[in-house]
Amino acid sequence: MKRPPSIESIEEMEKALTEFEQFNDEMLGDNTELIKYARALAETISDFQFIEGYFPMPKTLPVTLADMLLHKMLHYHFNQKQMAAFLNVPANQLSQILSGKRRVTLDIAKKLHERLNISPAFILRTA
Repeated sequence: MKRPPSIESIEEMEKALTEFEQFNDEMLGDNTELIKYARALAETISDFQFIEGYFPMPKTLPVTLADMLLHKMLHYHFNQKQMAAFLNVPANQLSQILSGKRRVTLDIAKKLHERLNISPAFILRTA
């Protein structure tokens, strides 16, 4: 299998993205080698983006605090337990906030702002 190029700069990432965007179902067909290459190229792009701090933008802007927390979890590549540890709150408390069963305390609101850079206005508006 042809190996994807290594990506060490933004320019190389853009070139790899251009190559990847040219693939389509018709082109790939049943060509398993080409499919493997496309997947490897996508992984290489994803790895570079992770290292450089890129993360997928949400299709819609978060409008609830739970949505914002889920977006931040994706950004930091945290699961719920890791996010609770990062915020220094009990995991069950975070779970209740995410499910809408618990409101945010002032202490947690402060942590959301300081540790996740969520604006105080957003927290107040959605809490």
